Amino acid sequence: MNHENGQISIDFIIGFTIFMIAFIFVATMISGLLINLQSQRIDYDAVAYRTGTVLVEDPGEPSEWNLLDLTKAADRDNLKRLGLTVARNSPGILRESKIEKFFNPDRGGCSDRSRLCYPSDYSQKLIFGDYPYSFNISMRELGPSGRTWAIGEIPSNNNTGYIRRVVSIKKPGYADISPVPAGSQNHITINMKIQTLFFPDPVSPSIDPAYQIDLIYEDFWINLTGFSSGVNLTKKPELFDGTTPVTYDENYPTLRVFIDGVEIHEGDYPALLTDDSKIHFEEGFLKSKGFHESSELDFILTFDQPVGDGIALNIADIAKRYPLSEAIMEIRIW
Repeated sequence: MNHENGQISIDFIIGFTIFMIAFIFVATMISGLLINLQSQRIDYDAVAYRTGTVLVEDPGEPSEWNLLDLTKAADRDNLKRLGLTVARNSPGILRESKIEKFFNPDRGGCSDRSRLCYPSDYSQKLIFGDYPYSFNISMRELGPSGRTWAIGEIPSNNNTGYIRRVVSIKKPGYADISPVPAGSQNHITINMKIQTLFFPDPVSPSIDPAYQIDLIYEDFWINLTGFSSGVNLTKKPELFDGTTPVTYDENYPTLRVFIDGVEIHEGDYPALLTDDSKIHFEEGFLKSKGFHESSELDFILTFDQPVGDGIALNIADIAKRYPLSEAIMEIRIW
């Protein structure tokens, strides 16, 4: 045999090295080549389930994200997750103001920076993942006067992940204020002790946030009832921290007065009251002024006729809450 034409060791090493490089390259690419062969139905169901869990079992991050000023870059960057619950220990109980903000985004390229951006904020802060998922999220409040919310696209095919959740909606607290028949004062004072107000429930402990009225983080309405006999509100309601008046303007969040659904501004006083007269403490208003749960304020309403007996009302005695309303949430991912 002629042994002069045999391969030397260095040729073998070079050839083997080239082969291994090619093998490693193919191995790293194979997962991408086979991604469309995976079971997308299982994947979409898992994403729908995870999305539903975030929405109905998590308050989001931060937990009061609905109070963030999204026009500020720092606040928008601070928004990490879009959960709708009132608190982490109250799964399935959603805060109404979070629902309204969640289902009312800017759909026009995020030109309105005060709202969530659709669909980018939902993809990045709710669904998560690098895959470009499409989604449709809807919620229907049960009952004859129930509302419906929806966001997202109409599914293009039947290959979608789906989850359905039963939830409860917590509405803002309120108080009804009426004139005293034998009143001798032309003003009514409400003592606003801003501790959390608890309302025991036969099914749930009173410490559950679902059964609280929180004057710091929630909307609160004062209904002026029985003032429709020619009584005028002579000036905008006043708020005092001790003897120091609290200033507020027309910007959100603020304190607003409505008569027959129309907002009353500074130049509109005296304002003739009707059976549909309301005062709205917007969520976050007291927090924006630096107040906390141990703060005490006096809220004074001044009229052009005697309507009060001079005894201040305690907010804890007159505050009320609506019962939780039931709703169905449906989530589709594809």
